[in-house]
Amino acid sequence: MPCARRALRSDWRDVLAVWLYPPIGTGIERADFGFWINLASASLKEVVRIVKNEELKAAAEKIAGSELVRAAATIDQLRDATKVFDVARTHRNAAKGHGSYIKGRDAERIENELKSSVKDLYQIAASIFRRLQLVRTGMAEVMDGAFSYQIEILGGSDPTFQARQIEIDRLAASKALGFWMINSRAICRALPFFRLGLPQQPQESSFYVFNRIEKDGDFRWISYQESREQEFVAPDDELLNIITVGKNAS
Repeated sequence: MPCARRALRSDWRDVLAVWLYPPIGTGIERADFGFWINLASASLKEVVRIVKNEELKAAAEKIAGSELVRAAATIDQLRDATKVFDVARTHRNAAKGHGSYIKGRDAERIENELKSSVKDLYQIAASIFRRLQLVRTGMAEVMDGAFSYQIEILGGSDPTFQARQIEIDRLAASKALGFWMINSRAICRALPFFRLGLPQQPQESSFYVFNRIEKDGDFRWISYQESREQEFVAPDDELLNIITVGKNAS
């Protein structure tokens, strides 16, 4: 998406600065629950803006493929979806404020509230996210003008990490993470907030989500799949470049 932001908006530096360094709330230096909620909200608003502007929509189709853009046009209802996560954040913060202790009847009430919110969100989003998958590309083979890739499906499938062969119409970066709609002819490069870790049992691999910047400038990553080896710290030049651009713009 960094290339997409540059292509679609002349003021992409200012936009990136606001997204990564919001005036209120936690910024990217520590990507906690609130940061991801705010980033998701900003991203959804931008997606709706793009698909309602014919010029931006045409440019987005060249970058991400028509299938992904068509799916994006259907998620207008998700603009208020972050309110669901705000409910969870409010309950979590309240529990922390009380030493993580709540009465049984209060816990039952909160659980019922969250069940209702999650059910509403799932009804809106399920059909899209069953087709939207986080993948890693292998090496490309050119076949009759199309590009054939073996991809690993990292999220959005069961079982996770299954491999399959696909054909797309444009070259994609090999050994990179991207989003792919099932049967789409394009892969949209993912922002490097994800990383792959060493193979862990019982998975063939594991993926980690950016959590925060350490004092020495390295990045801390968290895996929500594993009970063991849940985090690692490592540098990442691509993510550092994005963060530096946002900071300089602010």
